Amino acid sequence: MCWGEGECNGILIGGFEVDSANDCLDACKGDKECAWFSYNSLDTTCVLLENCTAIETCDTCLTGQRACSDRKGTSSIVLYYDTDGREPARLMSPNY
Repeated sequence: MCWGEGECNGILIGGFEVDSANDCLDACKGDKECAWFSYNSLDTTCVLLENCTAIETCDTCLTGQRACSDRKGTSSIVLYYDTDGREPARLMSPNY
């Protein structure tokens, strides 16, 4: 699986902050133990895992395998509004 929505659960290698989902993928490719990664755009956290036994629901997370290609996209920003339509609930770029 590449760039699926959700957060992978499995054997944790490590977690840290990165600038983008592509940086998280690159970190996974740079670690010989890493087979899966999850990136959370809300707090820019990257998690590297040896395996993925389940994928938990997470609207701001992307998950994939080490063999994935870089995520392509544009630099446009998408606003998602909360239920009353007044405040942006989250901001994201297709490159997140």
